[in-house]
Amino acid sequence: MNAKKLFLMVMVMVCTMLCAFSQQYKVGDDGPGCGIVFYYSEKGFDVYQADGSVTRCNYLEVSKTEVACVTWCPCENDYCNINTVDDIGMGKMNTYKIINGKHGSDVVSSSNCAAKACFEYSTAQTAKGDWFLPSKDELNLLYKNLGKRILATATDRWHSSSSQWGSDNSWLHRFSDGYQLDNCKACTCCVRAIRAF
Repeated sequence: MNAKKLFLMVMVMVCTMLCAFSQQYKVGDDGPGCGIVFYYSEKGFDVYQADGSVTRCNYLEVSKTEVACVTWCPCENDYCNINTVDDIGMGKMNTYKIINGKHGSDVVSSSNCAAKACFEYSTAQTAKGDWFLPSKDELNLLYKNLGKRILATATDRWHSSSSQWGSDNSWLHRFSDGYQLDNCKACTCCVRAIRAF
């Protein structure tokens, strides 16, 4: 086999592999993590990891069912100040911050912390730690793009985000009409885990 023919065969193999790897999804499709794709950005967005590294992603998918209905975190006397933010791409970092924050004498678990419940969620295609509690802006995208579909399978219309509003409240999203409200971190709300890829 001559070098030109070998080169062409290798190029065909590489192109085939790249095409398979870069599968395109649209909002509403089943995602590779067995969730539902609810956001696509052609230019991509940064997702901030626990170790400070940044991963560039193009999609967000959401769990097909609620992960839990649970408090935001076990805050002693309904007070814990964890420096979380609202932006797209920040939900994963927020989740790590909530799980590792100071919570008084309470131990963080999936039964008392929305972020921990999302962090421990997994599917046959994903592992624990792949999923996270969405930030306020990520939750708003979920409402805008899949709100009625999520509400149809929800226990409650209120869903919790990983974004706090001050030391004693966090941001919630009402999926019946899109209203966002701050509410006590000790209050129970439903959560969906999301995943970036």
